[in-house]
Amino acid sequence: MWLIAPNRLGFAAWLQENQVWKFEVIASESGQVRGVNMHHLDDVTLLTSSDDSDLPPLKEQYVRGNQLHWSFPQSGDAQPFGFRLVIEPVSPSASSDHLTFQWQVSVETTRLDSHPTLDLVFPGNSASNLTKHSEPQGAIFQFDQANGQTAALLSPQDAPFTAQIEPAASESSLRLRLFGEFLEKGVIRRARPWISHRAAASSDAIDAHKLLHALAASPLPLD
Repeated sequence: MWLIAPNRLGFAAWLQENQVWKFEVIASESGQVRGVNMHHLDDVTLLTSSDDSDLPPLKEQYVRGNQLHWSFPQSGDAQPFGFRLVIEPVSPSASSDHLTFQWQVSVETTRLDSHPTLDLVFPGNSASNLTKHSEPQGAIFQFDQANGQTAALLSPQDAPFTAQIEPAASESSLRLRLFGEFLEKGVIRRARPWISHRAAASSDAIDAHKLLHALAASPLPLD
């Protein structure tokens, strides 16, 4: 179940048995939005801008069923695009120490010339690209984090429009760049990566190929 505080915009937690998965909008000291992160124990996933610029402010937060909805609308010409984020847990992995979330990211712009991008960043080590072994033709990235293992999965619809960005020499992380192509004014473009986390104490390994089949077979979001 989702836990949100009416007087605290930009923070939510998913409670699964005795484990808590926290989602938080990260802002600078001046109040500018820098990204959205999810953390469970010491493992972190971050959604951020691709060029380290500020993102639109969070304007709306609500829960519908098992979905957390956050809206970051474009604020005039000061921002190149706006986006919405819908996060929900999905099957088949659902336990206190092995859980998969769908991150549905939607971007749109009021500009006539825009190439919006957002990056998913996973601090970790020993990243393995299992894409060449995947069937159906999506993409799978699997790697170790501080307290377990994480897999990031892209559907066959999203994989061709998502790029793996090489980290800087000083970084140890996986960075996936969503979108990046020209976006026409008034058009909404969506991506819906699945992010699966397995705690170090879990008795079940992440079956990434099984998850990819489930992702490919799942219906596309209607909104």
